[in-house]
Amino acid sequence: MAKESRGGEYYDTIVKFDGITGQPSVVYTSPDDYSMLIQLVPHPDGTIFATTTENGWVDTVIGIDPSTGTQKFSVPVPRPSDAGECGGNMIIAGDGYAYLTFGWTSDPDLAPSYTTSGYCASTVQARPM
Repeated sequence: MAKESRGGEYYDTIVKFDGITGQPSVVYTSPDDYSMLIQLVPHPDGTIFATTTENGWVDTVIGIDPSTGTQKFSVPVPRPSDAGECGGNMIIAGDGYAYLTFGWTSDPDLAPSYTTSGYCASTVQARPM
């Protein structure tokens, strides 16, 4: 599984590779030209969890069915409209939920410097149905 770009500017497509031939095939493509895929995390049931953005900050966590390419769910990541993000990583835990660490600062210009600070303490949970 990998992400690639349709137009060369944004990672907006998920591809999977055949285990024998290595040939890639498209699993999912973002519905618009401005949505970018940030992280991809596979769930044991096959669901692909991805974080997406349209404005530079993580906006949503989505779940993709790799056999059909359809979006199964979308969970918004809460963030004040005037805040800068200091996003983190997403994992699938032993309980089957996906956890995404994130946080924000009131000064969007300082967001990158807070990525290792205590500001990143919130989580979003999602689980496939």
